[in-house]
Amino acid sequence: MSTQISAFIEMIGAFSVAAVIYTFNSAILIMLFMMGAIFKKSLFGRQNLRTKGYIWYYDLLILFGAFVIFAENGAEFTIL
Repeated sequence: MSTQISAFIEMIGAFSVAAVIYTFNSAILIMLFMMGAIFKKSLFGRQNLRTKGYIWYYDLLILFGAFVIFAENGAEFTIL
């Protein structure tokens, strides 16, 4: 049950970033979930960061992508 609720909240955060609704708050939410996922994998996972495979790659990619949105103050700076 807890996994389903966290997946639902993470999907809401990802949708709100994609739809540009409360992007700053959603980026914080996604960063918290990704840090929790990395923390859980580091404690209970069988693989570490140096292991071959993509188990950490996608978590870190999403974490840094959300950090870029957070650092830009919710996409306040635009090209146009």
